[in-house]
Amino acid sequence: MSQKSVSTFVARVAAAIKDIAALHIKFPQPEREAAVMLAFPIYANMPGCIGCIDRTLIPIRSPGGPDAEVYRCRKDYFAINVMGVCDASLKFTTLVVNWPGSAHDSRIFNESTLCHHLQHMGYKGFLLGDSGYACSSYLLTPFLNPGTQKERNFNASHIKTRNCIERAFGVWKRRFAVLGIPVRTKLAVTQDIIAATAVLHNLAVENNLLPDDNDTILENQEEDFTYIHQGARQGQRRRAEIVERLVVTDSPITSTTSENFLAAFSTLSAAFCAAS
Repeated sequence: MSQKSVSTFVARVAAAIKDIAALHIKFPQPEREAAVMLAFPIYANMPGCIGCIDRTLIPIRSPGGPDAEVYRCRKDYFAINVMGVCDASLKFTTLVVNWPGSAHDSRIFNESTLCHHLQHMGYKGFLLGDSGYACSSYLLTPFLNPGTQKERNFNASHIKTRNCIERAFGVWKRRFAVLGIPVRTKLAVTQDIIAATAVLHNLAVENNLLPDDNDTILENQEEDFTYIHQGARQGQRRRAEIVERLVVTDSPITSTTSENFLAAFSTLSAAFCAAS
C-alpha cells in the first residue's frame, strides 16, 4: 500500500472516531457530579473534586504559513497545547485540541466551554489545577506559600489527587506512541488523531484495559508557574473553607465513608452559594 493511501485511510479513520468523541469524552452534568465526587476521596481525602485539569504538549511538525511560530512552545518545538480533564478512573472528561503550543494554559481554560459551564450551570464541585491557573470557586489551586499545617495538608491532598491527570496523560501517551513524535500529517488531521486516541483511551479504561503498572506512568512535565495568581477573593474563600474541613487520616477514605464526605460537602456548597 502506498504512503498516500495509508495517509488517506489514517485521516478517514481518525475523523470517524473523532466524530463520536462527544459520546465518550463527557463532562458530568450537575445532576451526576455526586458520583464523581465520591470517587476522588479514595486518593487523598479531597472532598468535592469533580475533575483534575492540566495541559500536555503534543509535538507536531511545523504547520507552515505566516502563523507557524505561534505553534512553537516554550520548550522550542512545534506543538499543540492540549487541555485535558480526567476523573478518578483516568478517563478524559474534557479534551481541547485546537490551541497552539504557545497558548497559555489559563487562556485555554478561560475560553473553553467547560469554564462557561462551571460558571453558569450550578455545579457544586470543583476542579483541581496547578498554579498555571487562577484560583476560583470552581478551580482550586495549591497555596504557593502555605503558612499553616492545614494549608500544607491541603497542598499534600491536592497534589496526590491531581496526580490523576498526570497519570492519565502518561497512560494515554504510552498506549499511543504516535503522540510523542511529530506526526507528518496536516494540522487538522493531527488534531483528529489526538481526539481519536483519547476516545480509544477512554474505551480502554471502561473495559479495564489499563496497563498493569499504570501507577508508575506519569506525565513528565514541569510545573507552570508563569501565571502566579492566587485568583479572585471568592476562590480563595472557597479554598479556605475546604482547608478547614479537610480530614487528614493515615489512609484514604473508603467507599463506605465517602458518602459522609459528600453530605458534608453538599452542606458546605450550599452555605458557600448562599454567601456568594
